[in-house]
Amino acid sequence: MIKLLAVAKRQGNQISARVHPAMIPKAHPMASIQEAYNGIYVVGNAAADIMISGQGAGALPTASAIVSDVMNIIKSDTTGAIEEKKLKNLSMMPMEENLLCYYVHVKVEDTYGVLSAISAVFGKNQVSILAMSQEAAKDGEATLVFITHLTREGNLAQAVAEMRGLKMVRKVANVIRIEALADSK
Repeated sequence: MIKLLAVAKRQGNQISARVHPAMIPKAHPMASIQEAYNGIYVVGNAAADIMISGQGAGALPTASAIVSDVMNIIKSDTTGAIEEKKLKNLSMMPMEENLLCYYVHVKVEDTYGVLSAISAVFGKNQVSILAMSQEAAKDGEATLVFITHLTREGNLAQAVAEMRGLKMVRKVANVIRIEALADSK
């Protein structure tokens, strides 16, 4: 399932903050958010994970109301885990440093050596392939789909740019991030 996500995570002394479409598991609670509803999923350190959802469209129920609720939760933190002083010492993580899995859909010429060439590009850029499938060729064109292991965004972007330069690659049709949503525990 693909959802538009805003994701913020603390990773060491950095904050990873990003907004993008991403695949999520159908079994995840966020997958049930539909139509004009928004949701927030918070992974807790000492407490169980929390999900808040509500209408996100219309004159009164807006996304800012949900953000306001989250800020109120943070302000009422009684454990002292979140302090303004601690947040000031954090820096923003560059997007290319984020670690995610990716879905990569490529249209290629149906000829020998294509898979080898694409695998070489992935390997050169330190992108490890978790799974791969190929659809039957039609009109001289084959469809390849790759799922990667955790990969730096910058490495994947470089691999995709190089793939687009390969003579036998007709089109990189899609690159979609895969978000685990609970991997920050």
